[in-house]
Amino acid sequence: MQRSIAASGLLLLVLATAACQNTAPPPVPKDQFTGLFRNMADCRDDYAKIDAMVAKAGVGNAAYHRVPGYPYLRTDRLTASFIDEVDSFAEINGWVRRMRELDQEAREFEYMNLGLSLRERANYRDRMLNCGKTLAALEINSPEKLERVKAAITLRDGYSETQRALGLYPALVPLIKARLSDQQTQIKARHQGTIAEIPSDQPLTLWKPKNQHDPGLIPVPLDTQFTDELGVPGLTTSGWKALVEVHAPDLWIETGDNADKFGMPHWTQSGLAVDTGEPVVFYHIDYTRFGGEVLVQLNYFLWFAGGEQVESGAAIDGIVWRVTLDRNGKALVYDSMHTSGRDHRWYPVQALQRRSVDSYWQQAPFFPSDSPAPDSALLRIGTGSHKLQGVAEKNVVETQNNKQYALVRYENLLALPLPGGGTRSLFDSNGQIRSTRINDPIWLWSSGVPAPGALRQYGHHTTSYIGREYFDDPRLLEKVFQAETGTAQSQALDQSSDTARRLSPHQNNWARHH
Repeated sequence: MQRSIAASGLLLLVLATAACQNTAPPPVPKDQFTGLFRNMADCRDDYAKIDAMVAKAGVGNAAYHRVPGYPYLRTDRLTASFIDEVDSFAEINGWVRRMRELDQEAREFEYMNLGLSLRERANYRDRMLNCGKTLAALEINSPEKLERVKAAITLRDGYSETQRALGLYPALVPLIKARLSDQQTQIKARHQGTIAEIPSDQPLTLWKPKNQHDPGLIPVPLDTQFTDELGVPGLTTSGWKALVEVHAPDLWIETGDNADKFGMPHWTQSGLAVDTGEPVVFYHIDYTRFGGEVLVQLNYFLWFAGGEQVESGAAIDGIVWRVTLDRNGKALVYDSMHTSGRDHRWYPVQALQRRSVDSYWQQAPFFPSDSPAPDSALLRIGTGSHKLQGVAEKNVVETQNNKQYALVRYENLLALPLPGGGTRSLFDSNGQIRSTRINDPIWLWSSGVPAPGALRQYGHHTTSYIGREYFDDPRLLEKVFQAETGTAQSQALDQSSDTARRLSPHQNNWARHH
């Protein structure tokens, strides 16, 4: 039976691979490359050339999913979620343009990590930009061709059915649930009482974000400035930075030794390390879909200089804190996880109705506390394992040992300087940090998550050991909470819009957060 299941999984993999190999659109006849397109006949050859260089050097950027057969398109889970909803010309144009932009963004870091000169990068950037526009115009110019693109879109599956079969996953689900329940019981006990009452044998350091931008640059509601054809909100660059600063958490960290200090990952002659002399928190802006709206999510990444379970090799550990905002820019719900994807937790701020979990093959979301979280967060982080021990409101702790951290873009991690010159991503082409495997128990391996303890790039985090859940799933919030539309809260947001627009300056120098 076990061998049969494994064989079936391998057969499905082969069929899926074969299907992907047949998604390339028919070649555009050379005689169609006329007029403005006359220099674009070799575009596909150019894509093949640069992609071969990237593959050979092992510097592929795994931030987004490639669309098989369309080298000028990449997607993420948010963009892919609109696949059956784009109907009008404007929506289709915006959807395709977004995928072209994701490809261009991903390639920029691949050019850097290939070691190309500034001139070479500029030439490739210009060439691939024009090639992408041209090929999209010629290859996605009819309903039939659009359907072919939609059929080609595949999202990476972070779970292995073969691994689940070999690991006897169906039989071990009760064990996985029992182990998770034991861990969660201990975590919930830590969240009882105030964070000041949590015992600690190590000194505590309070870190606050440096605030350098005017909160008045944040529009209210957030979707009143530069919402695109898909309903995705956009802000000015200064507006994004102000928003990130407003919601950045205070950090109260048990600091036993250097491994409990956070900072800037960097490459050394001997491998990867964290520069704790440069205390920074990385931020990444993304979106979720909830109640018929596209809401902003702010992700904050802390990288520590070590951890209790990290194997010899890369001395690095990390946690992620995410803030989901409502239309008015207020915290709606928090969630957190380890940078491997494990230990996913929810902390609702506003009143949200939780969905019930009735399926045996689904892992219930974990809520460490039954009390609502504050709308401004102070995080208590433990020593060694760097686990989140409690959440409180900012300014609830008074201490003389206060320090500040800087906020920097997550994209900086995709091209870190090398000691001998050049750059290299923190992550490999599979979206993992090299040499951060952990000796996980067999019950975690049986979940189907390859290398469950490996630290991962955003977009590669599986957060459930039973069923399938992804941290960047734009429908994840709707799976956990019941979305309510037309509520008093929504009406109040609408009524406040006119006043908020008068208070928020409307700027013209829009820049995408990517």
